[in-house]
Amino acid sequence: MRLYIGMDGGGTRTTAVAVREDGTLAGSAQGGGLNFLQDGLETCLDRFEQLARELMGNTPPEDVVVSAGLAALDGPADADILRAFRARLPGGCTLHLTSDALIALMGHTMGGPGMMVICGTGSMLMALDRSGKEHVLGGWGWKMGDAGSGYTLSRNALVRATEDFDLTGHRSVLMEEALRFFAAAQPRDLIARLYDPAMGTDTMAAFGARVLEASRQGDADALHIAEHEMTRLACLAEALYRQVPEAAVCAVYGGVMQHSPLARQLFTQALSERCSGVAVTAPRHPPEIGAVVLGMLKDGKTAEEISGLLERRNGI
Repeated sequence: MRLYIGMDGGGTRTTAVAVREDGTLAGSAQGGGLNFLQDGLETCLDRFEQLARELMGNTPPEDVVVSAGLAALDGPADADILRAFRARLPGGCTLHLTSDALIALMGHTMGGPGMMVICGTGSMLMALDRSGKEHVLGGWGWKMGDAGSGYTLSRNALVRATEDFDLTGHRSVLMEEALRFFAAAQPRDLIARLYDPAMGTDTMAAFGARVLEASRQGDADALHIAEHEMTRLACLAEALYRQVPEAAVCAVYGGVMQHSPLARQLFTQALSERCSGVAVTAPRHPPEIGAVVLGMLKDGKTAEEISGLLERRNGI
């Protein structure tokens, strides 16, 4: 019986599952992130190998299909990266490497038409059309200000707080939140904190949760920022829907969407005002199961067959 291993290789953590060919869950595991642009290739290869071998168990390599979505990839891995990862698997294993966005979408659509909005540290939108072609918007990264992302929410809130302080001398709600979050005694102390080389994008983006909480509690500045960013994200979703009108079900995923009901509400409302025919929902399955779906599709199984296998089995 074939064994399908699926991995969601994020920036800080990798979640992996092994699913037998009949749809039953064979195992699960977690490990460090697989973003080789962030942590270095050798470190990520070691993590990948450890997870893959743990989940393979005694299954013959020729019966193992490993599919991984990596935060470092914007599409299928090039030949050099694929070769490096394949070298860490026993001979005979099949390997598929692609973006984490695609496997998240596969967990939602099972290979059929649909749309996924991923909004966490960064943001990215992807849709599949009837022919299986991928359509991508956004995902330009933190330097470009990904719409709705935790990093962009944080940056915009800090800009608003510091400008308000410069103009009025007033320590706003957002300024007080920033001082607490970044452990700064005074507003000007934020400079050293924010430009510390140890300040990573994930830590910066995590302040976005404070911005959304301030929005929920009614702070006008924070709410304006949240509304603006969720509207930007909704405009991209509208544009993607116009390209792929069959993708009328939009799943939302990522830290911002998963942990903030307000962000989901603002996004859903803004999208509904622009194209009422699109339904917003949570993904049917998590990304690691989406990676399994990708492996099964590459193996020749149909979307209908895979959906039936997974959804009638306990634990998937």
